[in-house]
Amino acid sequence: MDNTVLAGMFYQIADMLELQGANVFRVRAYRTAAHNLKDLAGSLIELYRQDNSVLDNIPGIGKDLRGKILEIFKTGKLVYYEELKCDFPEGFLELLNVQGLGPKKLKNLREKLNIQNIDGLEKACKAGLLEKIEGMGKKSQEKLLDAIGHFKKKQGRMLLTEADERSEQIIEYLSGSKVFKRIEKAGSLRRGCETVGDLDILAVA
Repeated sequence: MDNTVLAGMFYQIADMLELQGANVFRVRAYRTAAHNLKDLAGSLIELYRQDNSVLDNIPGIGKDLRGKILEIFKTGKLVYYEELKCDFPEGFLELLNVQGLGPKKLKNLREKLNIQNIDGLEKACKAGLLEKIEGMGKKSQEKLLDAIGHFKKKQGRMLLTEADERSEQIIEYLSGSKVFKRIEKAGSLRRGCETVGDLDILAVA
C-alpha cells in the first residue's frame, strides 16, 4: 500500500470523525498523522520491513495509530475505517468530493436539512433552502450548484483506496504469470489523486 493511500485513509477517518462531532484533538491527530505519512520519503511498508522501529520515529504516530498501520500492513484493510463508513448512508461521504464542501459544512447541512446524498443536496440548492442557513447565502448556493454539476460529470470514478485495492489485485494476477519483469501503477493512481477514473498499469515483459 502506497504512502498516499495510507494517508488518504487517515484523512478520511479524520473527516468521518469530524462529521460525527468527535473530539477536535482526535480529529487533528489523524490529520497530522496523514500529513506526515504523505510527506514521508520512501515507501513506509518497505522501510518497516527493513526496520520495524521506523514507526516510532514518525511524528504524530502514537501507540493507537501505530497499531492501525500494522493492521493495514498485515491484512490490507482497517476494521475501524470500515466500521466508521457504516455509520453513514450510501452516497453521503461522496459529498466530501464536491468542491466547497468540507466536513464542518456538510455536518451542518445534514443536521439542518437532512442532506443524505448528491441528489438531495442539488434539490435543496434549487429550492433555495441553503440560503436560510447561517453562514451560507445565495452566492454559496450558486457555487455549490456549479460544483455539483462538475461532480456529476466525474461520477463513476473510484476513491483512491478502492482504486489501489483493485490495482493490487491486478498486479498480483499479472505477477503470477511470470511473464513480466516489472509492473508499476501509473496515471492518477500513482499521483495519489482523490478519485481515479481508470487504472493505468505499466508492465515490462
